[in-house]
Amino acid sequence: MPVSMEVRENGWVIYFVFIDPWTMQEIAPVIEQDRNYRDQSPHPVHAVLNLSAAKHLPPGAISLRHASPDLNHPTAGQVVLVGTNTFVRNVAELIFRLSRTDKFKIFATEEEAWAYLRKVIAEAPQSKG
Repeated sequence: MPVSMEVRENGWVIYFVFIDPWTMQEIAPVIEQDRNYRDQSPHPVHAVLNLSAAKHLPPGAISLRHASPDLNHPTAGQVVLVGTNTFVRNVAELIFRLSRTDKFKIFATEEEAWAYLRKVIAEAPQSKG
């Protein structure tokens, strides 16, 4: 499967893996699964997007700024990208600028990304739920 999703860190993080080639049609059910999870969450949910095996983005990827619950859901937390090449990083930065959010970071390694998010989670007020 070119796009997968897994809930981690006791429900505080959704971890995505993208493997070339992938299409916008293939990500649609993952977006719906993401939204359904967030609808049930009593606290912010962060996202890690592992793009180390994705060297290209499909046509229409910029539309994710409207479709992705990682950016526009009430529980949207930090969005962390890992393993991006220059092209993917530049397009991702454009998507985030168009989304007018400052809640995203890009890291070279998963270790750096997880260290950052674990600190964010530790500093967050713990939700009742």
